[in-house]
Formats: sequence, structure tokens, C-alpha cells
Amino acid sequence: MAGPDRLGQPGPEHLQPPVEQVFLRARAQLGNHHAAEDDDLWPVLRRALRDPASLAAVDAMVAEHQQIPSALAGVDAALRGGGELAAPVEHLSTVLLDHLAHEEREVLPLIEQHLTLAQWRAFLHKERDKRSLRERPEFLTWILDDAGQQDSAAVLAELPPPAPLVYRRILKPAIGHSVGGRSRWTPGASGAAA
Repeated sequence: MAGPDRLGQPGPEHLQPPVEQVFLRARAQLGNHHAAEDDDLWPVLRRALRDPASLAAVDAMVAEHQQIPSALAGVDAALRGGGELAAPVEHLSTVLLDHLAHEEREVLPLIEQHLTLAQWRAFLHKERDKRSLRERPEFLTWILDDAGQQDSAAVLAELPPPAPLVYRRILKPAIGHSVGGRSRWTPGASGAAA
């Protein structure tokens, strides 16, 4: 089975089965997302907080992020070794969904209450600037794949003028169908330049 040469290093994409390609992209996006929060968002939020319970909630996010790589590694090992996938995927699903529910319940309200719009935009721009022009469309389709109309509009409003049009006319139609709720768009899928 073609796949990662070693954990985290994919082999040639054209040799990877579609499920493995989607998994590798999902793992990369999760890594980007959690690094953005841990390195750039949580420190700004922590400086705005005074309540020990709120600070503990942010610290819990960092701790939960540290549990996710081992769950990802279990799925990766099953994919590479051709082993049974159900248990590792179920474990990863539980870890991720529990984390997301915890984050949405306890930390997103803290962001809304304590960060200014300028701080939020500075975070978004910093993260956008860390991605190459080629990586940005995949990240955007990843973020907006399951987003509701209001959330999509809020994200698109933060982008430079041509980006929302490119998303609506090129990227969104190129997504096609989803696997596990996540985009299967790939650069060049519709002839769109990134």
C-alpha cells in the first residue's frame, strides 16, 4: 500500500488511496489549526483573562491538543499497516468531538467576550500570512465545508475582495462531495489557480 514514507511524510500523492489522501490532509489541517490556537490565539486570550476558571479552560485546550496526535497516529498506523480502522477512527472521533464540544462550550464564549475585533483580525491575518498562496484555498474550503451561511459570510467578509468571488465561483463548486464532512478539493481540481 502506497502511503507515508514515515509518519507525517506522505509518499507520492498519486499513489495514495483516496482515504489516505483525505486523512493526510485532515491531519495537516488539524495540525495547522491547533498550532495557530496554541501559538497565536491562546496567548492573546490568556492576557485578556483574569478569572482562574477561564484560564484553566484555555489551559485545557492546550492539554487536549496534546492528546490528538496519538489518536491520529492510531489511524495512520492502521492505514499504513492495512489494519482494522474502526477502533482507531472511533477513538479519534471521540477525542476530536469531545474537544470541539468543550472548546465551543467554554472557550469560544471567552474569545467573543474578551478579544477585540482588532485582536481577532490580527490573529486571522497572522495565520493567513503563514500559509502559502497555494495552501490558502484548501484551508478555506476546509473551514467553510460544514459552515452555515452566517459563519461562511463572516469568514468571507474578512478576505480581500477577489477571494469571496473565487470561493463561490471556483472553489466551492470544485469541492464536489465530502468524505466525513471534510472537503476533497485538491489544488487544480477545477483548473483554478491557487
